[in-house]
Amino acid sequence: MRPHLLFLSLLLGLLVQCNSKKKENLQSTKTQLLFAEMNDSFGGRTKFQIFVDSTYELLLTEDSNSYQKIEKFKGSCFITGDTVYFEPFAFRYTNSEKAVLKNNFIEFIGEDFPFRLKIKRLSPKINQTIKLGQISGYSIFTYHKKFYHYFQDNVKPYELTQNDLILTNKILGKCFTDNRAKLKANNEGYVKQIIPVINSKNEIELWVNCICKNGHFQNEYEYQILEVSDGGNCFFRLRINLTKQSYSDFSINGVA
Repeated sequence: MRPHLLFLSLLLGLLVQCNSKKKENLQSTKTQLLFAEMNDSFGGRTKFQIFVDSTYELLLTEDSNSYQKIEKFKGSCFITGDTVYFEPFAFRYTNSEKAVLKNNFIEFIGEDFPFRLKIKRLSPKINQTIKLGQISGYSIFTYHKKFYHYFQDNVKPYELTQNDLILTNKILGKCFTDNRAKLKANNEGYVKQIIPVINSKNEIELWVNCICKNGHFQNEYEYQILEVSDGGNCFFRLRINLTKQSYSDFSINGVA
């Protein structure tokens, strides 16, 4: 190649690299409206951002000793009140047309699987239904008929209030007292996953899943319902009827 052609080729290459780096820098410095994430116990990381220019980015990273896998999803959306709308195309990862900002989580409402992330930054802030920090160790999930088969078909989702959560904690305290000899720890020694509904009698009913703290699933209990077939008294479940202030169907896992 002639010297002047080689010089032009190198110059063009440098210009392309500079433009690419400028584009990356502009993307990385975009003003952020929302940042949510999840880190699991197996090296996986999920990060979701919404920017002021009505774009979003989802970054999924899997790390192991032998490989690293990174997936990135991008698109457009807008926030109205406590709801995120994805347009002109659905949020591809879960095939969601919208997501809801609730109790410090963003919950993606999709056809493929339930998916939610903890909100770390949000501007402007929105009012939360309940303050989980006042009663720790609880994670509340919105009922979806397609994914959660713990109730009869004629139930509908219910939004817990702060007073509901206080009453739930009181009833669970009685359950732990009644079954003290069967369980590994007291009320404070377990984290709880709750799915609240209104049943056909217009009563508030809860499905409650309890998992030992500081176990293998300590990081996951806030993000997805955990179902295991063994584990002994580190895992148990029950139903609570808040309207009647009673519990039933207490069941402890077997031992493998």
